[in-house]
Amino acid sequence: MTNDFFNWPAAAGTMAVTPGIRRRAVDDVNRLREAAERDQLWASLRALLPEIERLGREPWEDTDRARQLVRVLAGVVAAELRYRAGAAEDGP
Repeated sequence: MTNDFFNWPAAAGTMAVTPGIRRRAVDDVNRLREAAERDQLWASLRALLPEIERLGREPWEDTDRARQLVRVLAGVVAAELRYRAGAAEDGP
C-alpha cells in the first residue's frame, strides 16, 4: 500500500488548486489586508479625537489646522464609503 504523502510529486498533481478556489483565497487575503489598513487608519484617528470633538462642538474657526482636519476627515469618510459600497457589491 502506497501513501500519497510520501509520493509527493504524484500526489501534488491530484491536489491541484482550482482557479476559483485560488481566486477566493486571493480575495480573502485582499479583504483581510483592507480590513487591517482600515482598522489602523481608524485607530490613528483616536489621537485626533479631542480636536475632532472641538471641531464639532465649537464655532468654526477658519485656521489652517481646522481646514487640514476637515480634509483628513473627508478623506477617511470617502474611503470608508467606497469600501462599504464595494463590500455591498461583493456580498457577504
